Amino acid sequence: MSLIKCPECSKEISDKAERCINCGYPISSLKVESRIDQIEIQSKEDIGNGEDSVVLTTNATLIKNKWFKPTLISICAFLLVILSYNIITNHLTKEGQAKQVVNDYLKAIQDGESSSDFEDFLYADFDVDDFDDVYDFEFEKVKGVYEVENKTLTLDREFYEQFDSENYSTFEEFKEHQKETIETIGGKVIDEDDNSITLYDGKKHDKIALVYKIDASHYDLGDIDRRVTFTVENDNTDKKFMVTSFFW
Repeated sequence: MSLIKCPECSKEISDKAERCINCGYPISSLKVESRIDQIEIQSKEDIGNGEDSVVLTTNATLIKNKWFKPTLISICAFLLVILSYNIITNHLTKEGQAKQVVNDYLKAIQDGESSSDFEDFLYADFDVDDFDDVYDFEFEKVKGVYEVENKTLTLDREFYEQFDSENYSTFEEFKEHQKETIETIGGKVIDEDDNSITLYDGKKHDKIALVYKIDASHYDLGDIDRRVTFTVENDNTDKKFMVTSFFW
């Protein structure tokens, strides 16, 4: 039995050991590499390549033994950082959430499905039917991020009959509930008559503008291939981003 140095911790151990008793490095794998070294060295000596070639072969093998595991760990750590950055950028930031809403909105039209889950029908400045179809789209950039005051909200009899007539027996009862709700959150009634009520909650929300390259069919303009700016806002109770307008 002879002593050899562990390539990991440099302490002396038996050449019969399967692992280093100090750091746990697998000596058995080193033995396999040593045999390969001997074969390569013998082969190069036989063909007369000389001492320099032998040294290069041995050093390359030792470097591989010593640095393979740390390098693999570094690569995995780097990939994990990249993955985490993409998740945070695309899903957790305000810009990422806004981008996802526009993507889902356009994909719904592209697939012939309802886009109402991504459109704020209370504040939207356009009808979803402006796009007959979306052939292709690509996000380009965030144009601006703003904090703006919430819009006033006007609820009329038509809204009541379409969405809340089953919950309230009369429009007056519906209005009274809206008054109580807005006052609870610190807002106020701006205007009221027999046919409508206008509310303002006194708060602010996020408004984000995003630029997309769109290839689509428009009900009035026909086929279009141009840059379109979408406005996405979270001016609602659950602070969910929704598409409110687009222009080019």
